[in-house]
Amino acid sequence: MTKTHFHHRTWRELMKHKLAYTILVVGLVALVWLFIWAGQRLAVQRVVIMTLGIFYAAWGIVTHVSSKKVNTSLVLEYIVVSVLAVVSLLLLTI
Repeated sequence: MTKTHFHHRTWRELMKHKLAYTILVVGLVALVWLFIWAGQRLAVQRVVIMTLGIFYAAWGIVTHVSSKKVNTSLVLEYIVVSVLAVVSLLLLTI
């Protein structure tokens, strides 16, 4: 696969699922903003981090269920990535 083909395929995928990716980007930006806004309030930051993990996993699963391209390994992948992200971010608040 050439670089141009990869970019074309990626762009086509983004355009095909504009709403889903818009929801993802807006949600992630809002949660990052809330994390920064929380400042030194660790309890609030931790709630935002947990919400981010749940949001990302739910977004991935719902998006793939609605497109009928869901399977067990895909669900597991979203959960594992979410857990890794949450644990990594929680380590920042220690």
